[in-house]
Amino acid sequence: MEKKASDRRQYPRVTDNLEVSVRHSGEHDALRYASSIDIAGGGFRLASDVPVKPKSYCWLEFTLPNDEEQELIECLAEVRWVRDGGDEAPGKILFGVQFFDIEEADRRRLVRYIFSRHYGVEIEEGVAITARNIFKKYKRAEALRDVSFEINRGEIFALIGPAGSGKTTLARILSTQIKPTSGSVEILGFDALKQRKEIRCLTGHMPQKPEFHGDLTPLELLRALGRAYKINERKLPDVIDEALAFTDLADFAESKIATLDAANLQRLSLASALIHRPKILFLDAPTAGMDLKTRKSFWDYFYHLSDLGVTVFITTQLLEEAELCPRAAYILNGRFVVDGNPEDIRNLSANRVIFTIHGKKHERLAHDVESALPGLIRDLGEDAVNIDSIEIKPGTLEEALKD
Repeated sequence: MEKKASDRRQYPRVTDNLEVSVRHSGEHDALRYASSIDIAGGGFRLASDVPVKPKSYCWLEFTLPNDEEQELIECLAEVRWVRDGGDEAPGKILFGVQFFDIEEADRRRLVRYIFSRHYGVEIEEGVAITARNIFKKYKRAEALRDVSFEINRGEIFALIGPAGSGKTTLARILSTQIKPTSGSVEILGFDALKQRKEIRCLTGHMPQKPEFHGDLTPLELLRALGRAYKINERKLPDVIDEALAFTDLADFAESKIATLDAANLQRLSLASALIHRPKILFLDAPTAGMDLKTRKSFWDYFYHLSDLGVTVFITTQLLEEAELCPRAAYILNGRFVVDGNPEDIRNLSANRVIFTIHGKKHERLAHDVESALPGLIRDLGEDAVNIDSIEIKPGTLEEALKD
């Protein structure tokens, strides 16, 4: 029986030039080619020139182009619905399939490939964010003191620091939620004090503790946000489905938000921030309280967005997350203490040189071990000839920040 249009909404109409072949069960010698595919949480819609039976199975072969060579992904899929192509596809039969057997890594590659094709951000060079001499005062407290920096387009920038150091205040200023007491901010060339409306159309914000109406579903929330951003009504369902698929929320699209766990609430917050395809994403402690596996999945999202040309600004208290970023800054009492890549910050901490002499360990500190080592050995005096081993332990990011 043909399903209603609303039941087929999980199969959005997104045309793509990805090459896909379909082989139905029992027809190993016949390949049927589809000219377009649609995606929503692992589902595709295909077009066929011959009859297709619901609840039958077919093999799908997707060819993903990349820089080096084409990549072939194969999987088994189940035909979930069938209908006449009508005016949309004259002379053809449209049918929706859901992945039945596919490696998770392959599914994610397909989802991200389609998401990438339709994100719509041109990868550009240049500066995305410029902050000059930012001060922010709350009565007698000074949250930010003379903060200046630049962030390039497509860069992942981590701002780390303890609670109360000024991280969230700076993120809210950059995302135009509050104004600085003094100083200037430019976002993609727009003045953050005078052109807030233009900036909000180009940026997305994921707060530390998102607040949603629990009676809504993710689908309803994203639909409302899409309309608020004035996304074309014909494109909106596809944009919503891609955001749900990218953030692994498709299975919960019609669940009440009140029933979602903490990790899925954060995924919904990310999907909400991405619905209008921003060029800059501000993330305030996006992985706080997450287990290691969930945290890794979120960093996969961030890396992929960066590859698309999206600038990602992250605040965090987790030092290990700074290690994942090409660039990190440490803020303390409203001031930038260090700004560089994790290796630069780590090098600020001295290395530990551990000599074992007659089974007893002797520890020394040195920034440049290669040049300092001969002198450290001489300082051991007569014990130098009795060295059993020398161990060098590089300084950690945490030690550098404490220093």
